[in-house]
Amino acid sequence: MGPSGAGKSTVAWALYRQVLDDGYRAAYVDLDQIGFCLPAPEEDAPNHRLKASNLRAMWPHYRAGGAQCLVTSGYVNDSAAIAMYRAAIPDARWTVCRLRASAAALTDRNRARGRGWGPRLAGDDVVLVGAEELDRRIRVSIEDAQRLDRDQLGDVVQDTDDLAVSELVRLVRSATGDPWPDDSGAGS
Repeated sequence: MGPSGAGKSTVAWALYRQVLDDGYRAAYVDLDQIGFCLPAPEEDAPNHRLKASNLRAMWPHYRAGGAQCLVTSGYVNDSAAIAMYRAAIPDARWTVCRLRASAAALTDRNRARGRGWGPRLAGDDVVLVGAEELDRRIRVSIEDAQRLDRDQLGDVVQDTDDLAVSELVRLVRSATGDPWPDDSGAGS
């Protein structure tokens, strides 16, 4: 979790790839990618209910396919949303990692995405928007970061400024106690 530009998708994908390289069978879900149904209901603008429902439906199929763990990424903005996702897979051993970046880093990263830099994800609402809209989205990202800090959301919080993705993956795995597959069969 984290604001736009914190590195959620990049770090989660690299983490997933590393878990595979370590010999585990794993699944990856980008929550934004499983929540496209617009316009979202006004009372649930990020579509958390839909995403959690889709996650709940997907996990048994990933398990049946041999997945030992599940790495997810996406915009999660409050404790109620975290609870909703945890309830979607109640037998999982969850670790919610929040990535944090400075206002300067969020601005730089979102401006780069706005110019089309980085991986192209379907539905990325920052890519190639006008300057005024991009400035608005950057302000929202910085406000989200401040609110997430104030609310102290996440089991693990990792700063991302000036760190390589490989170092971030190492730090996240270290901070989480590397909670990868155990005998319970639950994902995390």
